[in-house]
Amino acid sequence: MSPITRLGFVSITLFFGTLRTLSAQPLDSAVSSPSGRHAVIGEVVGESTEPYVPARGRTESDLDRVSAAASFAEGRLFYQRDQFGKALQKYQRAFRYSHAKEYLVEEIVPLAYRIGRYDEAFRYLVLASDNVSVDPFVVRRLAIAFSEQRQFAMAATLYNRILQDLDSRADTDKSGQAKTTRFITRFEAGRICYLLGHHEDAVRHFQPIASVLEGHDLGIEQDAVDAIRRQSATVHQVLAESFLSTNNFEKAKLYFRKLHAGNEPLLGFSLARVCFSAGELDDA
Repeated sequence: MSPITRLGFVSITLFFGTLRTLSAQPLDSAVSSPSGRHAVIGEVVGESTEPYVPARGRTESDLDRVSAAASFAEGRLFYQRDQFGKALQKYQRAFRYSHAKEYLVEEIVPLAYRIGRYDEAFRYLVLASDNVSVDPFVVRRLAIAFSEQRQFAMAATLYNRILQDLDSRADTDKSGQAKTTRFITRFEAGRICYLLGHHEDAVRHFQPIASVLEGHDLGIEQDAVDAIRRQSATVHQVLAESFLSTNNFEKAKLYFRKLHAGNEPLLGFSLARVCFSAGELDDA
């Protein structure tokens, strides 16, 4: 008989011997109390055991983690059942207790956007740090939605966030598509800044766009160039009014001339505004 087979027979013999010992004991004396149960277990495993005593009690931080994990798990179940409203509520509860809020923001924002809760999506984006990786498509769609609702301050915040992300990758991603995305985002951000009266920011965003209209090649896709050329009047108006508001009178005149080329009455009126703002009352 091999050693392995002999060891197997010994183990079986010990096991049945233990069972006979246990069956011979009265049930009440064996398991009617915690000490009895521990004694039984100790006899089965061949050693005495003591009740488990944790090294420390649960702290408030421990309880928060447990609550966050449970709420997140419930949210996952609701999400899988297409009960998105309830899933969002559970994710938000998990956010309150979690120490990994960045991960939860990545779940909450797309879900809130999906069910049309734009204000909540925005709130969690603002609460999150800049290194949170939320789907850029969702952030852009949120910005467009706020723009359409004329909530321009919220839209501007989101466009600035998008641009920060795009600019951080500008040195590593120099493709035409990436440059085009940055270009179009600057156009939208500049337009929103103009509507908010943030004229210096509007000029900063629109200067590269004006360069394209003047024929400079910035490496963007031709479709985007054609689209901007169709919006040339908007670009010139934003730049003219923004330069006027920031007291850059010569550039204001330059872009008013571009804007009203071929329309002498409007050009004269606009140039008179510039002269009046510059204190050139006789010319005005």
